[in-house]
Amino acid sequence: MSCELLLDAAGRRRSPAAMPDHNAGRAPRNKGQVYSADPPRVDEIVAVMRQTPADRHGLRLRALIVVLWRGGCGSRKSCR
Repeated sequence: MSCELLLDAAGRRRSPAAMPDHNAGRAPRNKGQVYSADPPRVDEIVAVMRQTPADRHGLRLRALIVVLWRGGCGSRKSCR
């Protein structure tokens, strides 16, 4: 490696992790780990929505929760 690759545009030293071949030939640490999907149940989503305030920020948060929920971000089918 040349010296100019070890410096960024401002002349500061670069981290070895920022180099292109840092992880070459190594398997990722989480290889082979599988986590089961555990989406929230309907009653949990309703409980969260009931805790939001009635002001404009709470209404916006409720709308976001409904859009994500109805869009499938919390369904068991989309997590598999």
